[in-house]
Amino acid sequence: MSGYDPFGLAKVAEEARKKARLDQKKPAPEPPPTKEEPPPKPEPGPKTILGRPRVSDDRTLALVDMLFRTVQSADVEVEAKIGLIMDRETGKRGHLPLLATEVCLNSEVADRQIMFESTLDVQVFKILNGTLNARVQSAGSGVSYKRTRESDIYYDGKLRLSRSWDKAANRFSSPEDSRAQRKIKLAHLNYLSPSSCPHDIR
Repeated sequence: MSGYDPFGLAKVAEEARKKARLDQKKPAPEPPPTKEEPPPKPEPGPKTILGRPRVSDDRTLALVDMLFRTVQSADVEVEAKIGLIMDRETGKRGHLPLLATEVCLNSEVADRQIMFESTLDVQVFKILNGTLNARVQSAGSGVSYKRTRESDIYYDGKLRLSRSWDKAANRFSSPEDSRAQRKIKLAHLNYLSPSSCPHDIR
């Protein structure tokens, strides 16, 4: 009975062993090529308060350089004014033969000949205010605004006492809870616009 194999199992087993030996001799199949992922897109750079991309030109670099040289603490207020740069001798608006773009004036030299008048009519102020409010309300702008109600009392020596409105008590805060400050001018820059633009900037 030792050679009896009615179902041919021995032959099947022998063929399986041969196939296994042949498979061991074959080189391992190479992995399928992977699809290269595209490089990540660079994050967009910071934008201005109006949502436009920042452009580093000479005018911007002059402002950055002034802030770097003068701002030495967090307790500094940066103020932008819209108005006119006036010629001290003629009493008229300063003029340069410009066709386009603004010019940043050297304050050490120009201040002897010019002065800045902060003038802004109601219509222009309304347009500017509406533009800034729309920017604050737009989604993802990153610009926030908090309306505060304060009362200021001025003393000699440019000392200002600011009292905040206490809504719960329906009154301004007491002098003990007020904020006292004395402003000291650190520096300024004047930007003269072409004559086609009705306003200059400080």
